[in-house]
Amino acid sequence: MARLAAFILAILSAAWLFSLPSQSVASGVALMVSVAVFLVLVGVHARARADERHARDLSALNERGVARVHRDWPSLPMPREIIPLDHPYASDLDVGGTTASLYRLLDVVSAATGRPVLLRWLLEAPAPLEELVERQKAVAELAAAVQLREELAVLAGRGHEVSPEQLAAFFDWAESEPWLRTRPVLLWTARVIPFVTLAAGVLALFGRLPSTAPLLSIVAGLFVLARHRTAITEHLTSVLRRGTGLRPQRRMLDVLTAARFTSPLLQREQSSAMTGSAGLRALERSLSLLEGQGSLVHAILAALVLWDVHALSWLDRWRVRYGRSLRASLASLGNVEALAALGTLAHDNPAWPFPELQPAANSLTATMLGHPLIAPVTRVGNDITVGPTGTLLLVTGSNMSGKSTLLRAMGLNVVLAQAGAPVCARSLTMPLVEVRTSIRLADSLERGVSLFMAELQRLKEIVDAARARNRARPLLYLLDEILHGTNTAERLIAARAVLVHLVRADAIGAVTTHDLTLAADGALATAARPVHFTEQVSGAPGDGAAGMTFDYRLRPGLATSTNALKLLALVGLALPDAAETSSTPSMTQ
Repeated sequence: MARLAAFILAILSAAWLFSLPSQSVASGVALMVSVAVFLVLVGVHARARADERHARDLSALNERGVARVHRDWPSLPMPREIIPLDHPYASDLDVGGTTASLYRLLDVVSAATGRPVLLRWLLEAPAPLEELVERQKAVAELAAAVQLREELAVLAGRGHEVSPEQLAAFFDWAESEPWLRTRPVLLWTARVIPFVTLAAGVLALFGRLPSTAPLLSIVAGLFVLARHRTAITEHLTSVLRRGTGLRPQRRMLDVLTAARFTSPLLQREQSSAMTGSAGLRALERSLSLLEGQGSLVHAILAALVLWDVHALSWLDRWRVRYGRSLRASLASLGNVEALAALGTLAHDNPAWPFPELQPAANSLTATMLGHPLIAPVTRVGNDITVGPTGTLLLVTGSNMSGKSTLLRAMGLNVVLAQAGAPVCARSLTMPLVEVRTSIRLADSLERGVSLFMAELQRLKEIVDAARARNRARPLLYLLDEILHGTNTAERLIAARAVLVHLVRADAIGAVTTHDLTLAADGALATAARPVHFTEQVSGAPGDGAAGMTFDYRLRPGLATSTNALKLLALVGLALPDAAETSSTPSMTQ
C-alpha cells in the first residue's frame, strides 16, 4: 500500500510540474522525493518477498527433516537420482529407488554439484582411510552447524533445474579458447564504430559533415556484424543456455566462504571455493548484458554500438580470468554439499556413532546394528560378526522373520561407513571392503535370461571378484536364498559349491537360507557360523486363525522351526485332507 501511495504521489508531482511551471521548484522537489521513496519501497518490498520465500523454504525443509527422522517416506520428495541396474549392490540394498532408499534419506543436495558427489561416495569404491577419517571429522562439525546446513539445503533446493550435464557443458565453454581472440577485426570494428558514429553525428550537427554521415557509419558496422551474425547468435545462445541458472551455486559459495571451520578438510574445500564465488558473481554481471535480447532497446544498441560483440568480449575476458578455475571451486562446493548431507544424517540421528575403520581387521563386528531406513520406533538392532576369512555367517529362520532385512542392514551400514557417515549401530568395527550382493534379482525378457541364469551370472561375478588377484580390499558378500530358481536337490549342491569357492577365496560374508542342511558337512561345516531368527505363534494349536509375531532378534544356532504351513493357514488357505494331497488323480482313456 505504501508503495502504491508513493507511486500515485509521483504521478501527481509530475502532473503538478508540467501543469504549473511557475512552481517548478516545489513540484520538482516533490517529484524527486516521491520517486526516491518509491524506489526505496521497491527495494524494501523485494527484500521482504525474498525473506518470505526464504522462510517458506526453510519451513518446508524442516518439515521434510521431520519426515526423514520418522522415515515418513510418502512425505519426502521423489528421488531424482539414476542408479545403474547392473550395479553390484545398489538395487539389492536400496541405495536408490522410488520408495525407501538411502539416497532419498540423504537428499538435501543440488542436482548439479552435490548429487554426483554423494552418489559417487555411495556407489563407488571407498576413498583411502586417511580421507575417510577426515570426512568423519568434517561431518561431525557440520552436524552441529545447523544454520549453515539449512542455508545450503534451501539454496540446493532452488538449484534442481541445473543438471550435471548442463554444468559439464558450461565447463566446456568456460575452459575453451575465447572466440573473439581469433577475430581481432570484428572486435576492433565494434570498438571503433561507436566513436566514429558519435563523432560523425556531432560534426553533422554543426554542419561540418553531411547529415547522412552517422548513418553511413552505422551501416558499415551493421555490414561487418552481418558477416558474423550467425556465429555470434549461436555463441550467445550457447552461453545463455549453459551459464544461466547457477545463481543458487553462487549463493551457496557465498555461504561456504563466509563460514568458519576447524576441520582441515572443510578448510581446504573452503579455500578452493573462494575463487568460484567471485567468478560466478562476475558471470552474472556479464550475462546481465544479454538481457532483453530481441527487444527494441536491444535492436537499437546492436545497431549503434554493436552491443552483442561487446557482450561476447566481456564474456571472453571472464573466461580468461575465471574459466579454468571454476571447475575446482564447484567441485569443492559439491564435496561440502555431500558432507553436509551426511552431517544432516548425523544431526537427525544423534545416537549413531562413527565406525572404527581398521585396515588390518579381517572381520566386521557390530553391536545393536539396525536397518537405517526403518523408523526408530520399530527398528530392532542385533549384534553380528562377519568374518574372519575362511568363515561365513549362516542366517536361517522362517519366512518374514528378518533374514533379508539383516543383510540389507549390514550392507547399508557398510555403505554409510565407507562414505564417511555415522552408522545405525551402537558400535561398528570393520576393514574397508568391496561389497557384492545377490538379494533381489529378476528374470529379463529383454535379454532372454531366466531368474536362475540371472542369479548364476551374479554369483559368477561375485566369485570372480573374490578371486581377483589385484583386489585391494577384502570382499564382503551378502547372499539371500541363493539359486532358488531351480529344484531343491540341485540348488543345495550348487549353493554349497558357490559358498566353498567364496570361503576358499578368503572373502567374508553372510548367506540366508531355508535349507538347514546347507552347511551340515564338508568344508562348510567348519566354516559356517549359524545364527537364526524365529517367530511366536499365538492361539490354540491347529487353530487356522492363530496369530504370528516376530521379535527380529538374532539367536545363535540353526533355526528350530518353520512357518510356511502356519502362514498358509493364517491367510485362510487350509490344508486339504491327507488323502487329497497324497493321491494322484486317475487318468482315463
